[in-house]
Amino acid sequence: MKFDRRAPGQGVNVSCRCESGRAYLDWEILFTETEESGKRGIFSLYLSDRQGAPVLQCMGNAGEEEPMKSVLLQPHLWNGMSDPYLYTLEAFLLDEKGVCRDRLTRQLALYSLTWQGDLFLNGVRFDERAVRYSLPEAASPAQLQRMVNEDLQRLCEMGANCLHVEEEEGREGYGVLSVLCERLGFLVRPGNGGDGLPTYLGAEDSLVDGKGVPSEAFYRYKAKWSAEPFVYIAPGSVRMQENGSFSAAVYSNSTRVALYSDGILHEFQSGCCEFLFRGIPAKKPCILLAAETENCRSALTLHKSLLKKPINPPLSGEIG
Repeated sequence: MKFDRRAPGQGVNVSCRCESGRAYLDWEILFTETEESGKRGIFSLYLSDRQGAPVLQCMGNAGEEEPMKSVLLQPHLWNGMSDPYLYTLEAFLLDEKGVCRDRLTRQLALYSLTWQGDLFLNGVRFDERAVRYSLPEAASPAQLQRMVNEDLQRLCEMGANCLHVEEEEGREGYGVLSVLCERLGFLVRPGNGGDGLPTYLGAEDSLVDGKGVPSEAFYRYKAKWSAEPFVYIAPGSVRMQENGSFSAAVYSNSTRVALYSDGILHEFQSGCCEFLFRGIPAKKPCILLAAETENCRSALTLHKSLLKKPINPPLSGEIG
């Protein structure tokens, strides 16, 4: 008998309820059955904080049907991106003779998630910036970990804080995703119920392409969600107008954007997230655009001949 590594929590799962400065923990211990399944042992759980100081110890009979419960005073709760605090959990399984048959060590996030018309994390309304996500195909566990980590770093840049995951717990690779999400501060939720959410990869309007390159949809959401100042001129939005001038879209989380054409100021605009510029002059064979906010700037060069064929589909039909 060993801890079931394919079960939630790798065989040692916990649910948390927070109230009056206390964390009420309900433990679920799951084992794999063997030919010696009739012989039950004793399990021990040890929880320590980030500095390695012990904060909780639990001991129980592996054959006990009554679930293990415990109370943690003044817990340091995991609080998403703002404070992804993790405890260290060590679990031991001993046989009747006291011989250690299995040992499990993993990091543990303690938090309470409730639904009261809105989603609440630790009793505070959670501003969900969610993306639908599926595990990538990988040739090895090491490659999978690298690919998932790269995906999560891009989503951090975009400002997402929650993933609606298509795969079920227990699938190979899910544990890697869960560990990395807890470490970075992503809340993980089941994929069902995520209708209308942006899809990371594999949909018509995905946030990245097959090579992991961000699409213009990525920058639309980044303008809404990210706190890090940025400005981006969308190449696929550049269109020639009937009078021979051009139009373009700029995405930024700034409230004021200046657009330059051929190095000359074309227009200032105030607004939020998406800035639509029209009547842009471009007298050279190449369209030379630059956008500037109070904190950052970006430039785009396009040869006019490329506009005969769309570089990307129109963003949303707003620019024509």
